[in-house]
Amino acid sequence: MYLLCNLDDEHYTESIYEWHKTMDDAKERCVEMEVEVQGEEMREEILAHMEFYPVDESKCKFTDVPRIKSYRYDYHIGTSFTVNQIFEIPDDLLGEFLCIWYHAYDGVDFYIETIGSFDECLERKEAEEKDALANGYALQESYQDFGCVDTDTEWECWNIVKAA
Repeated sequence: MYLLCNLDDEHYTESIYEWHKTMDDAKERCVEMEVEVQGEEMREEILAHMEFYPVDESKCKFTDVPRIKSYRYDYHIGTSFTVNQIFEIPDDLLGEFLCIWYHAYDGVDFYIETIGSFDECLERKEAEEKDALANGYALQESYQDFGCVDTDTEWECWNIVKAA
């Protein structure tokens, strides 16, 4: 399965998560989401400004979840951008829920922190929030399935996403 994570430059706490059966389906959805925002007449321009590349996993912040490859299919034009990160998740790793961390402002990256039950993902999200608060960061929002911390240079957020 392929998990598409989407975030644009105007909605830093409103990431979008969708499941797709193929990489091609996920990539096509990235284009369609951008067309929905900018209009069908911009389709060729959008395609001309989208870039597909693998994510360098050596830079991954978390190592709890092995064997998951990810790819970016991003749109940039002027100061506007949309980040689309697509995770290729082997069926044998797919649990009930995923705890996904991302940061925004100083770049945008998504990482899967935990795959497991809702309670396991909630525990991870709450532990990360607690660590951030202990480091003096301000908690912006915290709900059962979402949390966001302001580190003074960017926002770090956690979402709990139901598996496909």
